[in-house]
Amino acid sequence: MPRVTIGMPVYNSDSAYFRAALASLLGQSFGDFELLISDNGSGPEAEALYRDAAKLDRRVRYIRHATNRGSAFNFNYLVEAASSEYLLWAADDDLRHPDYLTRTTNLLDSHAEAVAAASEVATIDADGQPLWHCPMERADSPRVWRRLAALVSPFNCYDIYALHRLEALRKTRLFRVAPAPDILLLQELLVQGSIQRVPEELCFYRVNLAQDRLHVYARVAGREDLPFDIVYLRRDVGLRLLGAILRSTALHWPIRWVCVVAVLQKLLREEWLTRERREVLNAQIKESFLRGQRLRAAFGFAEYLLLSPLAPLRRSFWRALRAARADIGQRGGSPQAPGPHK
Repeated sequence: MPRVTIGMPVYNSDSAYFRAALASLLGQSFGDFELLISDNGSGPEAEALYRDAAKLDRRVRYIRHATNRGSAFNFNYLVEAASSEYLLWAADDDLRHPDYLTRTTNLLDSHAEAVAAASEVATIDADGQPLWHCPMERADSPRVWRRLAALVSPFNCYDIYALHRLEALRKTRLFRVAPAPDILLLQELLVQGSIQRVPEELCFYRVNLAQDRLHVYARVAGREDLPFDIVYLRRDVGLRLLGAILRSTALHWPIRWVCVVAVLQKLLREEWLTRERREVLNAQIKESFLRGQRLRAAFGFAEYLLLSPLAPLRRSFWRALRAARADIGQRGGSPQAPGPHK
């Protein structure tokens, strides 16, 4: 049997993107793999596209499901169908460097404690042109709480497309029909072991700028012109991650609490849990000053400092405060001054 199974879950793929993704996988310098294309009930045109792909190379096998049973089913089916040592989920529009499998397989072979091996990730646009580098956090610490804290990073969810140890995957509940299923699955994997990373960009994630979730990633990467705030996604994912850790039966209670504290500490330090409330307080404090409600403004400012106790240590905090005072002074901070909503 081959050492690696590449599982590609597909449904009505874009033909140009699919062919490019297929070529990047078949062109790997590591050749001991099988490629399973799992079709989730696509239409006739897409079915013909996949059947043609299976004729290109004896390592490609096409599997068709009569109806669309959801993406979670399709990803999980590939784990059941695989019989190799390692499994790589591959999207039908992403690209891989020709040495991706060689480098990641070597990492897993040399790190028995690792559950997966990945690389740095870069995003590409519809034409395959580079957009931005995705700053991934390391999840290779021997300490389980440090590995789990890495999941707070907005880009570490890309590790779902790493090369996984199949045995470790089968010890998890795989993909569930729930928000952030990739984060929940990675949490179960990181409890078992580390994710090693090649320090080079070998995986190229294709971004569709019309999708809201990818707007989030673009915003984090510095594209402030795109409308969506990472805070809302990170807060929800972070809270679900905390809940998953508390329910994890693979961790003893003392270690479980240490993991909760580590993740919570990082969420608070990055302000994923508090930034939305601070933005509301900013507006309320400014309006209170404009209306002459200084006591209300003082209480709002006190709550702001409770949410961000380290804020006064940052220069940006005092710059923002001076800018707000100047803005209030220009608009007139008297009780008769109209509020910003009038």
